[in-house]
Amino acid sequence: MAKKDKDRVFTLEWFKRQGARGGKLGGRKASENMTPEQRTARALKAVAARKTNPVLSEEEKAARVAAKRPVGRPKKVAEAPVTGAPVRKRGRPSKIA
Repeated sequence: MAKKDKDRVFTLEWFKRQGARGGKLGGRKASENMTPEQRTARALKAVAARKTNPVLSEEEKAARVAAKRPVGRPKKVAEAPVTGAPVRKRGRPSKIA
């Protein structure tokens, strides 16, 4: 393994450990520093999020996915060119002499 690859692996592991340390403290520490009103507001926001994004069973998830899936690919509709209008070529413009 090259030195650059070893450094990447070490860095990734270091950041994972740092994130794990902070993740264990986050919610508890945040609630300790909040006023009761702030905690209530946060709890109400969580309840609202659960109501708008309910936990679905596997059958409900499959039904939602099936309902959103289009039947076929939409066809590209080319507009008819306006008569008399110059057609612009793609690519770099040609030099005018």
